[in-house]
Amino acid sequence: MRIAFFGDYIALTTAYGQNIYRLAKRLKARGHEVYNITPSYIGLPITVDGIYVYSSGPEANLSVQNGSFYHAMEKIQPDVVVHHRDNWHYTPYNSSGPQYHLLPLVHEFGAKLVNYTPVESYPLCVEMENTYAKEGDFTITTTKYGLEYVKQFTDHADYLYHGINENLHRVEYEGRPFELPEGNMFLSIGNANNYRKMSPLLLAMFLTYLRLSGDEKAYLFLQMQPRDWYALDSHIHTLGMERFKDRVIFSSKTSPDEIHYALTDQQLNLLYNAATAYITLPASEGFGMTALEAAALGLPTFVTDLPVFREILKPFQDHVAFVPSQRIYPTVWNFEWLADTVAGGGELNRWNDVKLLKKSPMHVPPEYNWDNIALKLERILEGVV
Repeated sequence: MRIAFFGDYIALTTAYGQNIYRLAKRLKARGHEVYNITPSYIGLPITVDGIYVYSSGPEANLSVQNGSFYHAMEKIQPDVVVHHRDNWHYTPYNSSGPQYHLLPLVHEFGAKLVNYTPVESYPLCVEMENTYAKEGDFTITTTKYGLEYVKQFTDHADYLYHGINENLHRVEYEGRPFELPEGNMFLSIGNANNYRKMSPLLLAMFLTYLRLSGDEKAYLFLQMQPRDWYALDSHIHTLGMERFKDRVIFSSKTSPDEIHYALTDQQLNLLYNAATAYITLPASEGFGMTALEAAALGLPTFVTDLPVFREILKPFQDHVAFVPSQRIYPTVWNFEWLADTVAGGGELNRWNDVKLLKKSPMHVPPEYNWDNIALKLERILEGVV
């Protein structure tokens, strides 16, 4: 098969880019022609581990016949396009996403379109019903829970769990990553400036820990884009955390000479090993790659109580605590409730739910093995084609 993954640039160490990369290189090893078409501005076509990468340019121009995506399709002539994007990007009717029809363009080249959502968001917007039914030849979700929802609108669907990076290990080492200070480090990875990642809830929970523990050296380490700094500063101010501001460290602020936005496997490995606990608290988005990795490493992991996390983290539930979020969504920016909760402890005090113990062996169940996931994806794509 000729397979074109449309989504993040596979050389990026972002979760989306790595998801495509790990699947693409395995499908290539199985004898398929595999390509990456990305909205990232990378200039001329390049190769990454023998996989050709084409730049499509701005997503809003995808349906333009003289656009870069169209020319990439002309060059590749794929059998199937795997559209690996946020689930709200799939529909041309969603005002918050790009306005385009990808399906007719893909069909123009005789290819099939598989919509592969790397996240599950709740509640799913009503426009998604049209997407599942009419905007693709097949849909892949990341959970059985998401699949049950999709199957209300189409029978052409299946699920793939995210894989766990087996290159990550619990190890002893000297020094601290990014020259971080000593003390309990609570780690969170991903853009955290909006309700999808729910940084106010994360900050409130951390502040609860500081207040209850009296820990004078603990800090929160956030891997995030520089564009999120000001949003986080605003949340810190609103929650009255100014005196703890130096306890919140951004990965992209740790060095004056280098911006650490996307992290390498080596950097992730160091951070997981240095961390006391991992935290991800989205109000409506379930994207579990880093939470999976942290829990598989035996790192105490705090997640929002969403169906997605209940499902994918079940094999590691001894290392996981679920934090309630129903009081926040859909009135996402309920800072008054957050401030009251922080002041009184209450619902966000989940620190005793998980023993803060480390050094567990890496555990990767078969359904989270990248080779097995790639094999299942291959079978799905062969069936679609």
